[in-house]
Amino acid sequence: MALEIEVKILEIDPKSVKAKLIEIGAKEQFAGNIHVIYFVRPEERTSPDRSLLRIRQYEGQQIQMTYKQNIPDKDAKVQNEFEIEVNDFQKATELILALGFEILEEYTKYMATYELEDARIDIEKYDKIPHNAEIEGRSKEVIEKYVELLELEPEMVKPWSEKELFKHYGVPKP
Repeated sequence: MALEIEVKILEIDPKSVKAKLIEIGAKEQFAGNIHVIYFVRPEERTSPDRSLLRIRQYEGQQIQMTYKQNIPDKDAKVQNEFEIEVNDFQKATELILALGFEILEEYTKYMATYELEDARIDIEKYDKIPHNAEIEGRSKEVIEKYVELLELEPEMVKPWSEKELFKHYGVPKP
């Protein structure tokens, strides 16, 4: 289990952020499309504090299955996260459904992932939504450090989920 602490930064310039990431020593780990399915227990479907199970397939690469438990926090999105790699997207999906979970949402997004010693930074692009960044760090202080180093606007930093991001832009979540 790992504690996940992250924020989204709205309306970034992806070329500028990528250049600054490379300048501070970040290594690109992935760039491409990701197919994502979120699952929920039927009895938790409408709960704002629900736990979620996610499976995602990185274009031409690994498949990850992740269970996320929310921890309330006003400054960042904080979750306990349990993650494993699986080797068959379809069979893993069938297993999750057989265990009684329901599909909450399914979509594809573009993501470029950069690793640093104490953080992971993703540049994301969803259909009909401007580019955003997601900074995942060991602490809120680490996240604040990278917001400053990357010269991102503090007022654009949000402790949001994807659902809140879509709602902000008035785009229906797939």
